[in-house]
Amino acid sequence: MEENFEDRKIEGKKMNEQIETRIARINTNSCKFVKFVSFIFLSSIFLSFFFLPLLAQGVIMDFKQLRVEFTNSAEATNKATWAESLTITSEGLGWDGESAGVRSGWIETRPLAVGTSWRAPGTVSVRVAVQPAAREITSANGQKSTPDAGDAYVRYSPDKQHWSSWQALQRSQPTNRDDKSARCYEAKVSVPERDRAEYGRLLSEYSTLDVPWKSDEEAAVHWILERDPEFFSKQIPFMGYVEFLFEGSFYGGQRVRSFKAEVWAGMSGLHAIPRDQGVYTNRDSPWRFEGTGK
Repeated sequence: MEENFEDRKIEGKKMNEQIETRIARINTNSCKFVKFVSFIFLSSIFLSFFFLPLLAQGVIMDFKQLRVEFTNSAEATNKATWAESLTITSEGLGWDGESAGVRSGWIETRPLAVGTSWRAPGTVSVRVAVQPAAREITSANGQKSTPDAGDAYVRYSPDKQHWSSWQALQRSQPTNRDDKSARCYEAKVSVPERDRAEYGRLLSEYSTLDVPWKSDEEAAVHWILERDPEFFSKQIPFMGYVEFLFEGSFYGGQRVRSFKAEVWAGMSGLHAIPRDQGVYTNRDSPWRFEGTGK
């Protein structure tokens, strides 16, 4: 049976509205978040009993977290890059100098895979916490001031090669005890429908072919790129990976100890049932397609 991309798009929007409502209502400490995920998991099991003959329904709730500890040089190097003007010590990322001295700097994370290996989101809600908050400084003339917190950005990619532009996050208040002393940012990020339209049409076309699993978007992407290797140069239709960027003024002796990013996504679970149920095996891992071009 041909899969209707429009139905999936409508369900995906509903799921993201639910995410926004729940994020607004729930204090995101670990205990309540586990309860939230458990509720969604049990709901998905319940919904799975109500199949259409050739289509399975349900919801996919996805949560990913990236945490970079800049007090650990080896870990930080694996998860992020930063401006050459900054150095790492056991105290964190920054530089040693007069407290009123300042250097411009940035931190960029490595790509974080989101969604599942067979379906990637078109909308995500993100939060960033940079520890600690900037401390008050005293200038040479004795005036005291608190430095600006800096700015955070996010971008997305289908293949780790083609990326959207950086999109600014809004500054926000801490939502849990762990982030009380952090600089916090958040945003909802969506792929424009114009950029998803052709991809949706091709997914619907792929679902009419004689293939092992009509809803396998990883396989569909391979099929699309065989026909048009430059497809992702023309549009970026979904979020397989996200990266984060922090820019700000780094004052002498004020080092960043950690960077935390959290990503929520809601996707339609509507999909064609594969001929071989073994196709489902190991497919709940994050998106894994990577481009092979330049």
